[in-house]
Amino acid sequence: MDLARKSYSTEIGGKKLTVEFSHLAEQANASALVSYEGTVVLVTAVMGHKDRAIDYMPLTVDYEEKFYAVGKILGSRFVRREGRASEEATLSGRMIDRCIRPLFDHRLRRDIQIVATILSYDEEHDPDVVGLLGASVVLAVSNIPWNGPVGGVRVAKLGDRVVFNPKNSEIASPECRFEAFVSGTADRINMIEFGGTKRPRRRSSKRSARRRRRSPSLSSSKPRSSRSAGKRRRTLRSSPPTPNSWRR
Repeated sequence: MDLARKSYSTEIGGKKLTVEFSHLAEQANASALVSYEGTVVLVTAVMGHKDRAIDYMPLTVDYEEKFYAVGKILGSRFVRREGRASEEATLSGRMIDRCIRPLFDHRLRRDIQIVATILSYDEEHDPDVVGLLGASVVLAVSNIPWNGPVGGVRVAKLGDRVVFNPKNSEIASPECRFEAFVSGTADRINMIEFGGTKRPRRRSSKRSARRRRRSPSLSSSKPRSSRSAGKRRRTLRSSPPTPNSWRR
């Protein structure tokens, strides 16, 4: 039995979400294996040791899709390596970036890298939601200065029903009127993506309020794992903004 392994579970949209801390990626500042039904994502967070002579915060989010996650090895007889990142992977990485970046101190000058690697994908539960929750968890338990956690949820209107974290087959069905992704902290929303038919602003505002009430339940479940598996925050020297940074 691995005594260093710790596992925490909660329920989101009637489905089990599990976060596991173990010996995987021990050289990172923090790592976690996050699973949601048949989708499993390994998320790591790393921070550099030295400040860089730059006028911005160097945060990088990599979203790594793997063919083996769906049981495929593509390519010719001789070429079996991964290709460039797909457009969906790039957009998913940017979505995670937009959710976590506002909660950093922008005066930091050390490289910070978040990597979400898809280990298993059941083709029904989108890994980007799992990747965002994993990024929030590893930042919360690491010693990287960060003002999280954040929670995120995908919402779809299926006929007259509002479904949280719907399956991909439900989103692709003709009865799906709109799809949205909302993330935020316990008291505010910091990112919204919305796609669908034109809707009155008042009705959309009411839906956003309902999503915001659901997001804090996700972010509030993370402090428990942070207290038991987390590290002490590092205190770093902050660089003041330069005149050139205001012109960017």
